[in-house]
Amino acid sequence: MSKRIFIKLTRAGKTVGPFNVLDQNGYSLFSNISKSSLIVGASFVVEDYVLSITLKSQSSCTVEKTQRLQSINSQDFNAIEFVETTKSSLWAHLVDKTLYNSFYTNTEPYVIEYPFNYNNKDEIIQSVSEYNKVYKYLSNDINSRIEANDCWFNKAILYNDIQSSGTLTLEPNPIGNMQEYLRFPKFNDKSKSIIWTKLDNMYQYNTFWSLVKDRSAPLFNSTCESLSIDKVLNQNNMDYSVRAYRKETIRGKDLKVRHILDNKSDVKIVTQFILTPSMISHV
Repeated sequence: MSKRIFIKLTRAGKTVGPFNVLDQNGYSLFSNISKSSLIVGASFVVEDYVLSITLKSQSSCTVEKTQRLQSINSQDFNAIEFVETTKSSLWAHLVDKTLYNSFYTNTEPYVIEYPFNYNNKDEIIQSVSEYNKVYKYLSNDINSRIEANDCWFNKAILYNDIQSSGTLTLEPNPIGNMQEYLRFPKFNDKSKSIIWTKLDNMYQYNTFWSLVKDRSAPLFNSTCESLSIDKVLNQNNMDYSVRAYRKETIRGKDLKVRHILDNKSDVKIVTQFILTPSMISHV
């Protein structure tokens, strides 16, 4: 036996939809249902065993809502009005000086991106050097800070329009441990681990090359996680396998360097300037 149900959206954000409709066991009943049709109200025929449904958005913002089926008269159903919502709030920032990129107990990524434009000839990027001061506060007193030497950004991405280094996981130089040093670079499923060194407040790293598998595929995907970054790395187009040869240098007339700190919130990084030593490419 079957029955007819009616679905109407009451609240949703701008970026959700289209939707899939699932039963209480997670099996798909209907797919690609537009947001506009659910705002007006749509009817579906389902089997009698369906006691609740889940609306799941197909967008990059993974949103789903489960509702048990219940009776409602047509007058009340038609009176339901749709409200468009957005998630927003005021953030009290730097109330606790010992925490920098912590918002309501969550460690949010601190991201800074530098664009570079070179002259008429393509240039090959050899390394990245950044002059930073990394402070750690021992208490909420502004004078209680010390300069830390064992922490920095933990991720980096170098890219232009056709090349990308993929996600570089940055780890401090294991001073005095040659055995550990020789293990780098380390190749992970979705990143490549390399080491950074510090000398006179200059943080430096190299050992990167382009990891793009298919230049006809995009390097980035859209995301809803951060309004300040409208793209995340397309990991499906990155090749993190070990390469003895075929290491394509990152070269071009432009470059973007993105540094990310998302594994801690108890340090404050003050950037002075960044250098990208390069050499002219004659190829």
